Amino acid sequence: RKDRTSLYSEHATTPWLAQLGDAGTVFEDALSVSSWTRASAIGVLTATQPFALNMGEPARKQSDRVLPEPATTLAEHLAAAGWATFGSTANPNLNQAYGMAQGMDHYRDSFPRAFKQNRQTGKRVVAEALGLLDARTAEEQARPFYLQLMLIDAHHPRRPNPADVERFEGPLATYDASLLQLDRALLELDTGLVERGYSPENTLFVFVADHGEGLDHPAHHGDGHGKKMYPTSVGIPWVLRGPGVPEGARVQGLASGVDVTPTVLGLLGLKDPESSDGHDLSAWVRGERSGPTDRERAFSGSMFHVADVA
Repeated sequence: RKDRTSLYSEHATTPWLAQLGDAGTVFEDALSVSSWTRASAIGVLTATQPFALNMGEPARKQSDRVLPEPATTLAEHLAAAGWATFGSTANPNLNQAYGMAQGMDHYRDSFPRAFKQNRQTGKRVVAEALGLLDARTAEEQARPFYLQLMLIDAHHPRRPNPADVERFEGPLATYDASLLQLDRALLELDTGLVERGYSPENTLFVFVADHGEGLDHPAHHGDGHGKKMYPTSVGIPWVLRGPGVPEGARVQGLASGVDVTPTVLGLLGLKDPESSDGHDLSAWVRGERSGPTDRERAFSGSMFHVADVA
């Protein structure tokens, strides 16, 4: 949830993310394309609205719809450009069974599938992901790499360290402590990359959330996500750091989850897909354009568990 992070508030929940923002560029007003994971992740990874791919409606209980092959993921764009691609998810909504590993050379699913049994912490996912890099073949090591991680520490069921919960006050203390746990995992990822020679001078680091949480704060926003469309559930943090990305910059104006893939491709000097629903905002990230973005509107909708909101 964007307004609980240190990037956008005084909460001491994500100190490393705040440092990432200081060393890079932050989007001030980014919105997810949906308030549940698979739909919103499809927007981020394909630059296409999930409804356009028949992936917006999850069915009453559990959707088994698979991302159609004509959809092109960010991993596929990079693989076509010669990159080695690696992915790992702690969220079962991004498992390979749903087509979410399209374009990946190596990919690790979430297991077990059920959220109630989920024990995959960000720390574990990061360690496994760095292991994927270490296990690259000589041919893969000669190519640039794309590493995609989906962390789930802030998702229910939340099990942060009780000592961390005590650091925070109020009804959202457990959630805030979960964000701190996520933040530490991101720090370990960055540290591990730097130790392997992948520094801010040669590596683009992108952090974006799939959606937020209602947390009953305020009460009418509900306790979770998926069925409501308030700023707490669709406002998302988005921050980038790396070559050509100014330090301490803030991009004003509207942005959408579907803008992530074309913006990343733009920063890497690759072509924005013509079929994209997104905008390439790399010129604003690099500081080549000033003022608000050129996006005048953004759509976000959900039919999660027979909800119908937009």
